[in-house]
Amino acid sequence: MIGTTSAKYVKRTHHFGLEIPKTVKRALEIDAENGSRLWQDAIAKEMEAIRVAFKIFDDGKLPLPGY
Repeated sequence: MIGTTSAKYVKRTHHFGLEIPKTVKRALEIDAENGSRLWQDAIAKEMEAIRVAFKIFDDGKLPLPGY
């Protein structure tokens, strides 16, 4: 079962004719090749959406034990 999952992950390089990058570095390279910012904008949008899951503490302030 793990083997088939891994194989699908490796084989999936394109979707609807677009290359699906495996790393942020590759996403930025694709943008540079195409002269666009589509992947950069998509990454920024995703990071903004998940940012609410993280709490940023002020300098010197530590999270509660077990948090």
